[in-house]
Amino acid sequence: MRANQNTINSLNEQTLHREQVIVRAGAKSIEMFLELLSFQIIGTATRKSIVERDETVDEVLNAFMDRWGKTAVSGVLLTDKNGIVTHHRSETNIKDLGNDISDRSYFKWARVTNEQIVFISEPIVSKVGISKGKFVVTLTSPIYSSNEFDGVITVAVVLSDLAETYLEPLKLSQTSIIFLLDGKGRVIHSPYAQLTGLNIYDYLNDHSYDGSSEVMSGFKNAEISGDEGKMNVVLANDNTGELMRFLIAYAPVRPMLGNYWVLVLGTPQEEALKFFWPFKGNQSLGLVFGITSIISISLLSLLTVRIARRDAYLDGFVDGRELIGSNIRSYKMVSKISNTRKKHKSASE
Repeated sequence: MRANQNTINSLNEQTLHREQVIVRAGAKSIEMFLELLSFQIIGTATRKSIVERDETVDEVLNAFMDRWGKTAVSGVLLTDKNGIVTHHRSETNIKDLGNDISDRSYFKWARVTNEQIVFISEPIVSKVGISKGKFVVTLTSPIYSSNEFDGVITVAVVLSDLAETYLEPLKLSQTSIIFLLDGKGRVIHSPYAQLTGLNIYDYLNDHSYDGSSEVMSGFKNAEISGDEGKMNVVLANDNTGELMRFLIAYAPVRPMLGNYWVLVLGTPQEEALKFFWPFKGNQSLGLVFGITSIISISLLSLLTVRIARRDAYLDGFVDGRELIGSNIRSYKMVSKISNTRKKHKSASE
């Protein structure tokens, strides 16, 4: 039993290490995606056709969606200086012209920034386009005409699509869970629909389990300090309500200045142990095979020694018999020679 527990502990640690590597890679993938998209947005915002709003604006936006429409990007829009949508393109080409987005934080930021940079919003519920009603982050850059603010270019990234592209492939098994938290603990992606949009800390306070405090402490530290971590804790399965031991690893994602997002990957321990039992069976088979092999080799060695001894005995017996026979012949020969000499001596006397 002790040996089994040591193996389980070792397997848990290996699973946690693997999860840590995976979430670290996933976090970097999200950051790189947002960074590359930001460069493209700035390049588009400074194009002459966009600045002047000439007849090629639609072509430019269509080209943008051709490049990014197969990713988590759901659409791109332009506004005038008052925040009214003047152009819009999405993967389904839905147009939400005339919508007023001047109350959005990203538009308010762009109006006063005076810099040609990209602002990545906190996750919000989309008001326009195919992403309407879904959690999105927007990447926004101001548009300047004659050095005066003249609206924004804004690109929406659907978090559920981002998760499907960059997070779902990270799962170790079908029962693994992946969460993405914003910088304030709000769940912006979850396998449980009822948790999406909730604050994870409020939820864990209301549904306290043995591992709740450790989970909250780890995630808060990741949001503030950007530290990664892993833990082996007991939590409730939100689909069944059953308490389960989860192996959890998390890593920070920094899409904007301020607090980090937190990418979380968890796998039920019992799922990880499925890898153990075949290993244990193989271990037992290996032990039986090893013992059988040792016994077989021992018997073979013993049989070989006995056969060698028998052969040696037979060889010795044959050699001895031949030696005795040779000695007898030699004795007879010597006796015959001796008798012949005696006869010759007697005759001469």
